Amino acid sequence: SLGLTTSPQLHYVVRCEATAGGYGAPSLTGYGDKLVDAFEKLLATGSGGELAKYRPRVVVDCANGVGAVATRPLLDRLKAIGLEADLANTGEGVLNQGCGADFVKMKQCQPSGVDTTQVRGLSFDGDADRILYYFGGDGAGFHLLDGDRIALLLAHLVARLLKKVLDYEVPPEDDIAGETTLRLGLVQTAYANGASTARAVEALGAENVLCAKTGVKHCHHAALALDVGIYFEANGHGTVLFSKAFVDRTTAASRSQDAATAAAAKQLLLLRDLINEA
Repeated sequence: SLGLTTSPQLHYVVRCEATAGGYGAPSLTGYGDKLVDAFEKLLATGSGGELAKYRPRVVVDCANGVGAVATRPLLDRLKAIGLEADLANTGEGVLNQGCGADFVKMKQCQPSGVDTTQVRGLSFDGDADRILYYFGGDGAGFHLLDGDRIALLLAHLVARLLKKVLDYEVPPEDDIAGETTLRLGLVQTAYANGASTARAVEALGAENVLCAKTGVKHCHHAALALDVGIYFEANGHGTVLFSKAFVDRTTAASRSQDAATAAAAKQLLLLRDLINEA
């Protein structure tokens, strides 16, 4: 028995068991180790200029749900590698009352117990399978990064790195020379913000912006048709899926003699480890 877990932790362990450990160690410790290790390595690939723009402190609204149970054991390790996280709404109040991802999305304001005037914030829902980011004080200064915006940010990042991977000519001995292209796409539902859809079409092309029925299970199924399938509902449910062709091609590019190509490929592979596909 795993005891008290978040939905992402449970999905992770199930996938680990289904792949006989191929996805990672099938335990809650394995879940934390995979995320923290990938984050540390990804930070190490950044340049000084990039990291100078990064303010490594965040307030985590746990919605008085199980997210606090999963996050608290990681705090010291994250702080040691440069990310300071403060927890709020850790169980002392009523589940989702005045806090949580749904509250923040609907009210467009900070949750109770959280002040993001000077720092960034994020909110889970009760079982921690939704995530929303925000910054600024309440009122006109509040800025919410909902699922639509998170998906666009991920799409822009992956597209920039993937271009370097696709420019790499795979040696014949890698036996994947036939994989000449990889399809990056974004899956939305009819409830997506229209402006975000227009921006996604501009960035990725209309053929790579898919509309699925409402519900994560429909978005997940549609994303499987892509080599890098990004999907997020506006409420913060979502993830990114990576195909075997993507892993093979990107792994080959990570061995490139060109430093920029190898760095981009390694960043993509670390991003995959940091994102819970399950």
